[in-house]
Amino acid sequence: MRVTPTRVLGLDPSLNSMGYCNVRGEVSTFKPKKWQNRAHRLQQHTERLIGELVGGVDVICMESPAYHALKFVHTTVQLGELRGVLLQHAWEAGVTVFDIAPKAVKKFATGNGNASKDQVMDAAVMHNSQVGNDDEADAWWLWVIGMIQWNHGHEGVLLTDERKAVLAAIDWKAA
Repeated sequence: MRVTPTRVLGLDPSLNSMGYCNVRGEVSTFKPKKWQNRAHRLQQHTERLIGELVGGVDVICMESPAYHALKFVHTTVQLGELRGVLLQHAWEAGVTVFDIAPKAVKKFATGNGNASKDQVMDAAVMHNSQVGNDDEADAWWLWVIGMIQWNHGHEGVLLTDERKAVLAAIDWKAA
């Protein structure tokens, strides 16, 4: 029998500014200091994720890379390193991770898969006034998508036919 996840973490990964939405729907941004080397920043992200996992998480809905936007090889490599570290620690904690494409997040949030960061943020702020930047907006929408996917819903976010279609189009295989 499949257990329905009840504790969802929304995660917008980035080495510079990672958005989180915890299991209670509270948003935050983690920004390591820019002067720190990449290994130190990866360690800090790992510690932050482990702190969230210790609080009890069943599922992470993580935004997948926008491959068309990764213009520089070093950016792609660094994001891959971060995602690998995050996936490993989630797996070790027994937490399932699902990749959600940025276009799916945008379409779910605004009805437009090509929406701007500001449009996604405005849509999030209409439902959660604590959202303070686009990283938090993405993380919050990822959390909402996870909550609705596992029939927990979210007060104030209507599950329209368009949003149902977005959920149906997501590949719900674990990362």
